[in-house]
Amino acid sequence: MCSRLPEVNEIDHKIRERKKAILGNVEGAKSKKPSVPDLQLEIGMLRAELHFYRTCFGQSLRLRQEASDICQQLLLKYYYQAILDPKTHKRAYDQVFDEIRDHMEGLRNAIEYNIMAQTAAEADLLMLLGLSQTEPTDSNLI
Repeated sequence: MCSRLPEVNEIDHKIRERKKAILGNVEGAKSKKPSVPDLQLEIGMLRAELHFYRTCFGQSLRLRQEASDICQQLLLKYYYQAILDPKTHKRAYDQVFDEIRDHMEGLRNAIEYNIMAQTAAEADLLMLLGLSQTEPTDSNLI
């Protein structure tokens, strides 16, 4: 299994920039202690960010499980089809291919659901941070 370092994507960049804008006074003022409201704001932002990543991770696990289940079903269908003679078992042979097509459609639906769920989680996070999904960032301007 290949391990990759985490990548900074657009949502990470937006979160960082928003935190700098909102919490700049907390991190910039080294001589004075941050106020309780500033700390509560930072904790709220961290909770929202954590909720977003938990939601995305859960969706990824769900998609992985569905893909694994579908792959197992496809393998079973493949081996079942391999023992059938298309000349003598035409109906069963055709049924196997219909079921394979259904499993492929199920995988496509699972991927689409995953994309929609992660997009909704991202929209919720951006709303909590006070950003719109189309708000330009430095990375968009390049």
